[in-house]
Amino acid sequence: MPKTTKKTETAETTGITEAVEVIKNTKTPEAPRTITEKITELDQALEWFYGEDFQLDQAVAKYQSATKLAAEINHELAELKNQVELIEDFTKS
Repeated sequence: MPKTTKKTETAETTGITEAVEVIKNTKTPEAPRTITEKITELDQALEWFYGEDFQLDQAVAKYQSATKLAAEINHELAELKNQVELIEDFTKS
């Protein structure tokens, strides 16, 4: 069995520690939010504007975020409407 020196053990430990940190900091892909979750998030964002936590310097960013979320919701609702219409057309035939 080869002898290891203190330097070798420290280098190996440091390498393992660094690898563990990289794994911890790697983001796992999030599951897509449902339309219900998005609507809840939008509702919470809108409540912020009327709440005690409102701060003018944050308002523009929060407004832009809420607008983007609302557009996503509208897009998904339009897709769902199209799917329902296709199913209705298919069942009429």
